[in-house]
Amino acid sequence: MSPRNGRPDRVLGPDYAFEGKVARLSGGDVHYVEQGAAGWRKPTFLLLPGAPAWSYLWRRVIPSLARLGRVVAPDPLGQGRSDHPTEAAAYSLDARARRVRDLVDELGAERVIPVLHGTSVADGLAFAIRNQDRIHGVVVTNGWVPGGAMPMGGKVSKAMGRTGLATLVDKAL
Repeated sequence: MSPRNGRPDRVLGPDYAFEGKVARLSGGDVHYVEQGAAGWRKPTFLLLPGAPAWSYLWRRVIPSLARLGRVVAPDPLGQGRSDHPTEAAAYSLDARARRVRDLVDELGAERVIPVLHGTSVADGLAFAIRNQDRIHGVVVTNGWVPGGAMPMGGKVSKAMGRTGLATLVDKAL
């Protein structure tokens, strides 16, 4: 892992000139980039890419959202500049959702708006359902929700109805 400290990456160029940071979480080190600031009436946008993408996916979105609040774009384990564990257990839905929570905890983020893409939809929705008091909204882009049983209990549709996830989506900016 090599954070760029705001300098253009030799391979990726000036589009990815973000300072890289590392969170030491269960399962491995998670690389992330951060811009903007949260505060009164300013949320934290948590940009979660689907596999096999990483924070580079959000390179053109980050500066725009940073004007509205804090933006955190992690590379999930096994993607981008984060660690790539070989144990299958590191990639279970439960482990991925817990890592999202652990990252949010480590960052001290409140009023979180997960912005979910592709395969990260399941991780982000599991986090949102389990942490509704911290959620300010949910954005799903180009994603899908698996219809099978999930470790959090019940089918996704039942869990979403039981917890009022539609209300969470309505809170988005």
